Amino acid sequence: MSELSARLATACTLPIILDSTEPGVLAAGLEHLPGRCVINSVNFEDGDGPGSRYQRVMPVVVENGAGVVALTIDEEGQARTAEWKVRVASRLIDDLVGAWGMDIGDILVDCLTFPIATGQQETRRDGLETINAIAAIKKRYPGVRTTLGVSNI
Repeated sequence: MSELSARLATACTLPIILDSTEPGVLAAGLEHLPGRCVINSVNFEDGDGPGSRYQRVMPVVVENGAGVVALTIDEEGQARTAEWKVRVASRLIDDLVGAWGMDIGDILVDCLTFPIATGQQETRRDGLETINAIAAIKKRYPGVRTTLGVSNI
């Protein structure tokens, strides 16, 4: 990561999104990159307690003034219903702002979705649930940003 980020630092004038949940990898990348970066991704996959990936990554984020892509994943897995997605997103946003001092505009929530084209009955509503979740999150947190792999819908 260190070598790659050093090359990108001189080749790119746009903000870089670093995609890793490993603090050492992120720190190595952020060391060479000028300006503000975005860390993809933070989530509660293994919780938010001491020793969790979330608790290990966030000090690197804050120390470097980076933004984050916050995924709607918690200890139970990838959120599938609008209500579950909103609950996880709210938990993430509230903690990122309250405990870590992040500005809400530096948070990009990714509600994740499974493609309709899988043909699996259990994922047929995922696109609609995701769209409804995004609307609810934007209403509850007007300053938050959202992102989504639109090709997934």
